[in-house]
Amino acid sequence: MTQRPNEIAAPNDNERGSGENAALQIAHRELDAAVDGLRRAGQRWFLPRSLLTRA
Repeated sequence: MTQRPNEIAAPNDNERGSGENAALQIAHRELDAAVDGLRRAGQRWFLPRSLLTRA
């Protein structure tokens, strides 16, 4: 199954079974997607804050 650029993937089996770790993995993936989206959209004003959030 292919994923569209702005579509968030469903958690896989490893993410479902590990509770808090799964939530962190999902949050990390979503933050990466958000930062990439800001870069593609040319929203440089918000990029420093998004990078700090992701760190």
